[in-house]
Amino acid sequence: MSDKYSNGLNKKGKEFLWISINSAQRLWSRINGLLSFLRIEKEKNVFKTLSLKEVIEEVLRSFEENLLKVGAEVNVKGNFPEVVGNFFLLKELFSNLLSNSIRFRNTNIACKLFISYSEEARFHMIHVRDNGIGIDAVEKNYFIDLFKKYHLSEELSGPGTGLFFCKRIAELHGGSIEIETDRTSGFGVIVRFPKEFKLEQL
Repeated sequence: MSDKYSNGLNKKGKEFLWISINSAQRLWSRINGLLSFLRIEKEKNVFKTLSLKEVIEEVLRSFEENLLKVGAEVNVKGNFPEVVGNFFLLKELFSNLLSNSIRFRNTNIACKLFISYSEEARFHMIHVRDNGIGIDAVEKNYFIDLFKKYHLSEELSGPGTGLFFCKRIAELHGGSIEIETDRTSGFGVIVRFPKEFKLEQL
């Protein structure tokens, strides 16, 4: 559209057109983000016992083409348990994390993703880590808020909803997310799910 209407504009007019289009695209991204949030809230009423192993396998299958395209190596380790949850929401959670790892990979080295399981006394812990560009550790909690973005460059910018959705989905499952990151070791997220979670807690 910008090419169609910019031919008759001077330099200042073209700049204004570009700013207007860019602002409209950001607004549309935010609207889509809010619609996704409403869908998440609706899905919270459909919970059952399911396998986290099957969720992660399904996510990896859906990302197979993208992972091959960037030459990513994926390492999955651990005996992933069953939890009470919503398959669609959990797939959204881990899809967001994998999408971020691919989007914010370090293009100077081979992309590596690590998905593993550990446990605490009361929680299952799923670790998702990459060797990407990361963020400063002191800023890690800032990026969990709605519409907060990892990076300011245009080519890496997005609507800023991904980690907020991950946090909300984890909370709906009685859990939480914790960010582990710095500028030298990539980006990591720990997703916690309670070992005992009853549907009446929703």
